Amino acid sequence: MTILAKFRDEDFGAKTPTIKEWKERRAVRAIAVDDKGKVALLWVGKGQYHKLPGGGIDDGEDLDTALKREINEEIGYTEVRRGKFLGQVVESRGMFALVQISYCWMAKVGGGRGGVRH
Repeated sequence: MTILAKFRDEDFGAKTPTIKEWKERRAVRAIAVDDKGKVALLWVGKGQYHKLPGGGIDDGEDLDTALKREINEEIGYTEVRRGKFLGQVVESRGMFALVQISYCWMAKVGGGRGGVRH
């Protein structure tokens, strides 16, 4: 699989602590485009940044099911057609002893009400 980016604490000026055992979290993300060509971005107020919709993969869930569930939960669309696979992003978060691997796609979305759910 193509790795789009790798991030470590040092990349942001922090020192990675010595960690004996890292936990792994897998997630899905998408550049979600609706029928009008609009791309969904989520605002993270606490961190003051935008992110792509998506999130963690539940136990026993395949990537497609996880992506559809996360798109529905975060931006309200019920129809998700996964498109081109873009690659993965690997984040090493020493503060949490966590490595997150996010699988990223292009996706066409529709149905439902759309918009961010609160």
